Amino acid sequence: MRIFYTLILTLIVFVSTNLKLNAGCAPGESYIEIHVNGDAWMTSDPTVITITIDGNVEYMGSPPNSATTLLVEGCFVEGVTISVDYTDGFGDGILVSPPFYIQNGCEFVPVSDATGGAGNVYTGVVTTDS
Repeated sequence: MRIFYTLILTLIVFVSTNLKLNAGCAPGESYIEIHVNGDAWMTSDPTVITITIDGNVEYMGSPPNSATTLLVEGCFVEGVTISVDYTDGFGDGILVSPPFYIQNGCEFVPVSDATGGAGNVYTGVVTTDS
């Protein structure tokens, strides 16, 4: 009986360790998180952020002022395109550096600049999560 419990415990540890490596995503998918580090005028300008993955709008809106906010989280098919765009109604951009943090598979990408009235701050592909 003791061997049975040891075997079960070993199996549980092995499976849980492997699931952490790919955040529980299915084969062929990678884990994505996109955060905005908002300035004090996100809602009053307003600043509208649009995030598309594989051509699908995953987020569109004005996040809260002066807060780091998770906008998109989940597993997405490897190789599809990610695009992060913003439009700032006042025209001065997002006055915080870095304005975005992107976890793309195993890569962490701080976006360095979001100045001006509008623009694309990140375009990339969903990387392999290994």
